[in-house]
Amino acid sequence: MATTTPDNLFSPDSIGMFGQFVSDLAAMQASVQVALNALSMRSYKWANSSERNAQTGMTEGDLGFQKDTLVTYVYSGGAWRNIVQLPSSMPFAQAAGTVAPITVPAGAEVHTTVTFPSGRFTVAPIVMVTGLGAARDISFFADSVTSTNFVLSRGSVYTTARASQGASWYAVQMLSGAAAG
Repeated sequence: MATTTPDNLFSPDSIGMFGQFVSDLAAMQASVQVALNALSMRSYKWANSSERNAQTGMTEGDLGFQKDTLVTYVYSGGAWRNIVQLPSSMPFAQAAGTVAPITVPAGAEVHTTVTFPSGRFTVAPIVMVTGLGAARDISFFADSVTSTNFVLSRGSVYTTARASQGASWYAVQMLSGAAAG
């Protein structure tokens, strides 16, 4: 019996010696219909949930990707459903750098403001600081961390000035709304 798909792809009846040919046409008809169904899906990209929630004109099976959370959604049952999220072991944002050596006065601290790349972090990240070189008598730490910068503090408890060997730093924000994750 001849068949027609929802997109009017026609497959003839199987007749005599053309039976295998007609079977092949029917299989091809089914494959083409699957491809046409896939093409009817639309995809969207949003910066955040506000853009996703404001989206209109979706149909069942449409896909979307939300950039701030790295989550893929499918439109199903009248709502966007989370289908893929990157593993939490992948940081949402990170940055690293170095700070030049300076002399730390006796028994004092020296503070250097370090600015993160513009827009990199949405919350204050976790910052780790490491002294470079052999200056074991100078302590290094991150202070006053915000989403835009932090203060690198170097301190010495010695009675004479100490030459710092510089420092390296690494900042990480694991999730879109939290530093830890």
